[in-house]
Amino acid sequence: MKVQVIVINEHRLIREAIINLLSSSNNFAVNYSFKSMEEAIKRVHFMEFHTILVSLNRPLKQVSSFIHEIKQQKSWVKIIGISDPSDLMFNKSLLTTGIDAIISKNATKQELFSGIKASLNDNFFLSSELLDSMVELTIKQNKIEAIHSITKREHEVIGHIANGLTSQNIAKQIQVSVKTIESHRRNIFKKLNVKNSAELIKIALEQGIILDQHKTNL
Repeated sequence: MKVQVIVINEHRLIREAIINLLSSSNNFAVNYSFKSMEEAIKRVHFMEFHTILVSLNRPLKQVSSFIHEIKQQKSWVKIIGISDPSDLMFNKSLLTTGIDAIISKNATKQELFSGIKASLNDNFFLSSELLDSMVELTIKQNKIEAIHSITKREHEVIGHIANGLTSQNIAKQIQVSVKTIESHRRNIFKKLNVKNSAELIKIALEQGIILDQHKTNL
């Protein structure tokens, strides 16, 4: 039995290209297609299908509302979105909408087919390109959160480390014990997930932690 797919895309040329792509496989059949989510909502109630393949070119709120309404009508239907990989925040937010798979618009035919099959087996699917981008975004966000958790004293210690001072020299500079400086150093390394001073300085420069001090020293 072929998987019955509904295709939604506002551009006729792209819509027909997607239909032809799915029709090239013996596993899929496209009996219906629509140019908008609104049109689909009005007409799918009495239709029999397994999957909706929709191009995600609307604001998140509209996409979320569409998914919710379809799931209310037909809870078993799998909704697969085709999304622009460059919009990282939008794609990450899609994870909260109940969507069953997100496919990059740059995906291969095989990846698209794999996404449909995975969703039908109740497995969430994310294109490799989108997964890589989201992992990178999450790492960056975690770094930003870590930067914001740096205390004023730790900020000062980072600046001294960047200037090449040892723990002993830093302790003398700010009039605390070496043990205290070593404690600050461990906390900083842990917060920023770095293993040595070189990695610390690199992140500190990238995030502007020691920008002002370096400007002062120029």
